Amino acid sequence: MNPKDTNRIDRLERSLNSRAHPSQYSDSRAEMNRPAIAVNPLWRGNEHVEDLVLKTREYKEHAQNRIFKKILWGSIIFFILALMVGGFIFFRGINMVSSNNIDILVSGPSSVAGGQELPLEITLQNKNSASLEGASLLVEYPVGARVAGDPNTVLTRQSIPIGTIPARGSVVQTVKSVLFGEKGSIENIKVTLDYRISGTSAVFKKEKNYDIGIASSPIIVTPQYPSEVDSNQDFTLVLKVSSNTNELLHNVLVQADYPFGFTFASSDPKPSTDSNVWNLGDLDVGDSRTITIHGKLQGQDKEERTFQFSSGVANTTDVNKIATVLTSLQNSITIKKSPIDLAITVSGVSGNPYIASPKQRIPVSVSWTNNLSSQVVDAQIQVKLSGTALDRNSVVTSGGYYRSIDNTIVWDKTNDTRFASILPGQKGSVTFSVSALPVTSSIKNQGISMDATFNGNQITKGEAPQTITSSLAQDVRIASQLGFNARIVRSVGPFENSGSVPPKAENPTTYTIIWTATSPLNDIKNAKVSATLPIYVSWPGVVSGSNESITYDSVTRTVSWNIGTIKAGTGYGTSPREADFQITFLPSLGQLGTAPTLVNEPSVSGTDAFTGEDLSSTKLPLTTLTSTDPAYKQGDDIVIQ
Repeated sequence: MNPKDTNRIDRLERSLNSRAHPSQYSDSRAEMNRPAIAVNPLWRGNEHVEDLVLKTREYKEHAQNRIFKKILWGSIIFFILALMVGGFIFFRGINMVSSNNIDILVSGPSSVAGGQELPLEITLQNKNSASLEGASLLVEYPVGARVAGDPNTVLTRQSIPIGTIPARGSVVQTVKSVLFGEKGSIENIKVTLDYRISGTSAVFKKEKNYDIGIASSPIIVTPQYPSEVDSNQDFTLVLKVSSNTNELLHNVLVQADYPFGFTFASSDPKPSTDSNVWNLGDLDVGDSRTITIHGKLQGQDKEERTFQFSSGVANTTDVNKIATVLTSLQNSITIKKSPIDLAITVSGVSGNPYIASPKQRIPVSVSWTNNLSSQVVDAQIQVKLSGTALDRNSVVTSGGYYRSIDNTIVWDKTNDTRFASILPGQKGSVTFSVSALPVTSSIKNQGISMDATFNGNQITKGEAPQTITSSLAQDVRIASQLGFNARIVRSVGPFENSGSVPPKAENPTTYTIIWTATSPLNDIKNAKVSATLPIYVSWPGVVSGSNESITYDSVTRTVSWNIGTIKAGTGYGTSPREADFQITFLPSLGQLGTAPTLVNEPSVSGTDAFTGEDLSSTKLPLTTLTSTDPAYKQGDDIVIQ
């Protein structure tokens, strides 16, 4: 070895073992795993190191190549095995099922007329190599569908058992229905196939949606209406409702949605509920119905208001609601400013109709406004009075002339100088009053009608005078009186009473309560009477007759008489409605010397079917004072010992 090399090694050893300046040395080490390499014992110089490095690199590359070759051969072997397994499954028919190999084909028309029978052919194809077991078909129909051959029965879904669909086989099923819908609408029928696979209890599904258009509606609604109306003037809408199907339509409804500013006056036929729903009953093939609506629109000049009308079959649970809309249409009417605005107020109240009482004095004001840009000359206002409740002898006018031969009040320039010439924008009013007749039980639904008409000549420069007219109607309806009477007796009535008279403390005494109800003019609907019993009065459950509904609530201690409808004229020329029941009074010592209450204040309520007005009243309580009993004498009402 070269002495110089030995000196270097010694110096390096001393330096490594020295403790001086340790920060000058870096303590970074790397572990090397190298295989044993044959080294020529005679190597000298740097050229032998280069051979060693080259051999190391060749060794690493050789090791990596061996790993890559193993991975490549493993992939090839896995691919070959996968091909073998797949081929075995495909050709040998192992029990494997895919939903992608199941098809649902629905054959039928692309559109159908509403109310017509719709046949559909459903084909279930199984392209799998295994059969489908326990298969069933579920068909879900849109709202409004009906059973074919029975349009009264609602059809929401139809479940059909199929059984087994063989491998690479198919099953065909035909279903029928009747669809209802608005013309032009798209309805959806959903078809679902449920099935199982052999060897498992799991249920799988395959779905298909089938869209079909409604080519025509089974109901045709044809409106007739004016394109323009004067503001606040009466006009008429006519709806013709016709059947457009070969099936009988049951409980056909028509519903109107009125625009803002419309005031409903009346209709023929009358609405079945509120003022906008009509139940036309059954429409047979080729049948038609007509609805005539009277009303008026209020609005500004050139404003457009839209009416919407819908028709369909009534809901099975609510006959006043449409189950499925079969026809829907909109119609617009333009409001034009009336040349002369008329307005009528009754007793200072605007609105039609006005509800009055028999014999009531009714003050009326008719106001007018010239909306033209020119003057009106030789004007005249006429108000024609009519109606079964009109008292012709009670008419009083302010300045006008009452022409009794035809019940018409006239104002013109002869009795009011304002009507000689009315300037643009000028306003004014005329007044009169009239009374309703007393109750006349032989006539039902009494009222007074007032038809006001304005006539005049419009003067425009350079043109001939043009006649202008404006009219307005006002109704006064006479409300009926819900008559009610309550009395207490002992010696008369349908029951035999017991106990002492006057009543003795701590001894029971029975009494008979008689309630009667009357109505002179109009039908009273939803009539009811109720009253509570004091704690010292008991309910023995004795009532008279089976025609009246009398009930007792022991929790609230309330006696109720559900009258229902009281016909017009009941109690006036005919017998009143009557309810009788018995009570038991057990007085105490604390009530000595008094006439205790036996029935607290009875209250009666109902609705006037003609005017729509709610009627109610409360009567005084009933005590032991049986003054309406023919056997009563003074002192019979005082509790004694």
